[in-house]
Amino acid sequence: LVCHNEDDPFTEGHPWWLWRHFLAAIPEYDLVLAHRLRNVEQYEQLGARSVRFLRSWYAPERNYPVTLSLDDRPRFECDAVFIGHYEPDCRVEFLEEIVKCGFRLRIFGPGKYWDPVIKKSRWLRTMAPVHLVWGESYNKALCGAKVALCFLSKLNRDTYTRRCFEIPATKTMLLSEYSDELAGMFREGVEADFFRDKMELITELRRYVENDALRRSVAQAGYERIVADGHDVVSRMKQVLEWVALLTAQRQEQSLNSGRMMVRRSRTEA
Repeated sequence: LVCHNEDDPFTEGHPWWLWRHFLAAIPEYDLVLAHRLRNVEQYEQLGARSVRFLRSWYAPERNYPVTLSLDDRPRFECDAVFIGHYEPDCRVEFLEEIVKCGFRLRIFGPGKYWDPVIKKSRWLRTMAPVHLVWGESYNKALCGAKVALCFLSKLNRDTYTRRCFEIPATKTMLLSEYSDELAGMFREGVEADFFRDKMELITELRRYVENDALRRSVAQAGYERIVADGHDVVSRMKQVLEWVALLTAQRQEQSLNSGRMMVRRSRTEA
């Protein structure tokens, strides 16, 4: 029995009841797959039998480079795109700065959370209503941008996110909020780039939007990196199957050893 949950059930900010059954069930699983490295020890403290760190992934059949048609360009073409949920962190302020500086920005995500916020913004209100994009539309939204942005969820204490793999998979350049984990996966300024504050975001965005050759070079290198490092879903699931096979072998060995001990005990008693 294997458990995988992409949220962080240990972070503050969730209502107390949200994860209570999930956390109580942790000792029942043979294998718990932690989406974040920090959660490994937390699951172990709850009595998990076995815990492994499993990052998210991209799906090659869903995330790949495409050229927009003439009909698609008005909807998806832009300098920078952010696809994701709203959080009350720095993202609205940073997105406003992008528009202030004259870049063409698009936002996609759950409108019921975005719209009430950006309607109050002088710079972003024309983007309401915000719409979700799925499947081929999601892929086109990434491919239509010169640069795709990534903000890290503070609620989930993210140090990486699935889009950090999905964006390079489309050969679109990744410009992400900085984390040590991401800097360990992508060479900064070579395979992706990062921003640590609003000023750095604008500086890096301007550099890549204005320099097509540099942007394409970084995007291509980012694509090659995720392929070489096996961040695709098939590679991830092969790893999971290896872990399951190891646990199965260990269980069989324990069963054999238990059987041998019972035989010895019965012989001794006889």
